[in-house]
Amino acid sequence: MIEIHFQYRPFAELKVKHNYYAKNLNRDVRFVPTTQCLQLAQHMGILIKNSESGISLSYDVSNSDGLLHYLLNNEDIEFSFLLTTTNSSFVNFTDMATESVGNVFYFNTLQARKVKDNNYLLHKGEYVSKEDRVPVRKGDFYYTLETKDKEAHLELKDEEGRTVAEQKVSGLSKYLFQLSRLPQGRYSVHENGKEKMSFAYVNQNLMRQSCIAMVTVGLTGKDKKELITVLERGELLPSKAYTLHFESRSTYWKYFIVSKYKLPLDKSSIHAEGQDVSFKGPDKVKLPNGDTAYLFEASTPLPLNEIPKYNLKLSKSKRAGGNGEAYLNRLPTPTPDSIKPESRSESSKVYSELIVYI
Repeated sequence: MIEIHFQYRPFAELKVKHNYYAKNLNRDVRFVPTTQCLQLAQHMGILIKNSESGISLSYDVSNSDGLLHYLLNNEDIEFSFLLTTTNSSFVNFTDMATESVGNVFYFNTLQARKVKDNNYLLHKGEYVSKEDRVPVRKGDFYYTLETKDKEAHLELKDEEGRTVAEQKVSGLSKYLFQLSRLPQGRYSVHENGKEKMSFAYVNQNLMRQSCIAMVTVGLTGKDKKELITVLERGELLPSKAYTLHFESRSTYWKYFIVSKYKLPLDKSSIHAEGQDVSFKGPDKVKLPNGDTAYLFEASTPLPLNEIPKYNLKLSKSKRAGGNGEAYLNRLPTPTPDSIKPESRSESSKVYSELIVYI
């Protein structure tokens, strides 16, 4: 009997961190390989495997020559993944635009930023931000021309800056770009040599999941040459870890304190034991149901966390600590189920509101 041994070793790993979760765990998200990614992996003999922290691409060490042959004889090798979540509150507790419909975060390992050894960040800043976001196109679309009265030269370019479609048009206000035959990825529209828009093309149908980001692992250019050099020397490929780090959303916490027993709340205050957190108020207000409440609002936005970070106390006195006397020694902290943006603007204040009866 002939025994065949496989020894798979990861050469690229995609990971997610999120400051909302305890220990930065990412239980609610997962990477989904696109159809073209799965087909490419099969052709190359690459193993795609989910892990606790993300997903990995591994190659068969015993068949390194086969991988080397493929790299030497093929261009445009890209593995594309969609980062999805089943948590409907992900947008609520993540530092991102509250109006995110029609947009997606997009990342490519070719633009990753090295932080140490073989560890990289996929985004430009310390955390994923609006700078990493682009509109999503899921099929053919009409582009509105700026040049309407004379001839215009239109180009559709891929992420490498190569023209994948071009057309000279005259007297048109709109032009139909057909994307159905293109691989998923990031593209830009150029009119008369100037970039006018950039977008991510996604044709994957995701049921019961919300797409947060698209990530491309590109084996082209310098990265591809490095792989070829290592394999030609007969050495093992190093494993590179690419991380997406999300920051938790900070909101202005509002407490509406309602006393069933007519306690003198007008002289009360909210303090965080041992922490520099302050609240404005109380202000006497009327709730929609007619109850009288005393409103306290955080002076600065506070982060939402899976495990409460602050121990807030409703003190009887306005003095710090309330001389140890309190109506409540531990106020509940906001959950991410409901947030209230002041407006639709990305710079809008975002509130978390709680009604507390004592």
